[in-house]
Amino acid sequence: AKARKKGSEKLVNAVLRRILREGWPDVDSIKRKNKRDSIAYSLPVWLVSKLKEEYGEERAQAIFKSLLVRNKASIRVTDLSRKEEIKAV
Repeated sequence: AKARKKGSEKLVNAVLRRILREGWPDVDSIKRKNKRDSIAYSLPVWLVSKLKEEYGEERAQAIFKSLLVRNKASIRVTDLSRKEEIKAV
């Protein structure tokens, strides 16, 4: 908040005080399914809609859940045929 204008500090503090006083809102109370899934899985509504349209409700839910799982490992592919070009730079 300090990197923003002075008024933003008050807004951030007001939001935090409200959360402390009332607690987090219940995601299940949101009536629109796409909006609810958007918030629950931290995805934009348009992406939630598109995935449900393309894959169906059940498969889309599996995709949403898989996006929340942390990867155990990752790999990086290096094109060794261009190694000399990279060194030259």
